[in-house]
Amino acid sequence: MIGNETDGLCNTFKDSCDILTTIPMVETSYASSFNVGCAATVMFYEAMKQRYQYLEV
Repeated sequence: MIGNETDGLCNTFKDSCDILTTIPMVETSYASSFNVGCAATVMFYEAMKQRYQYLEV
């Protein structure tokens, strides 16, 4: 599950998750969060990078 950029996940959904994670970012006057599409892209990229870091390509 990926929460929305303002409030994240509601407690009902958080309680059903095995693991909760966040994306660290520097808060600026321009933006305080990623939109859901950007957040999903960052998470999936990092997951793929960690899974394939030991493979020689």
